[in-house]
Amino acid sequence: MSIRREKVLSLAEINHENKSQDELSVLFKKVLKKGMHGLCFSPYEEGQKPGDIITEEQIRRRMKIIQPHTQWVRSFSCTEGNELIPKIAHELGLKTVVTQVITQTI
Repeated sequence: MSIRREKVLSLAEINHENKSQDELSVLFKKVLKKGMHGLCFSPYEEGQKPGDIITEEQIRRRMKIIQPHTQWVRSFSCTEGNELIPKIAHELGLKTVVTQVITQTI
């Protein structure tokens, strides 16, 4: 896999200390315009939480926001509607990494 250094380190090499809100906004827009290799993706909207059912339309709507700025999305669940993320990402030309955390009570 070929990874461009400027995309992988697009956020790591920026000094955020002592920046005003306006300066941070300019930096953010610059990084967003260049694009990022991947983003952690959450389909949840205001007031929702893990365990809530996510609709296909909601995933599609939120994924279209980030689509122009990345090539990969990472999701953290495979249930409650989140299982639709890989299918929708593929339709939009994005690649996916899916991580599912399994907890067990002893």
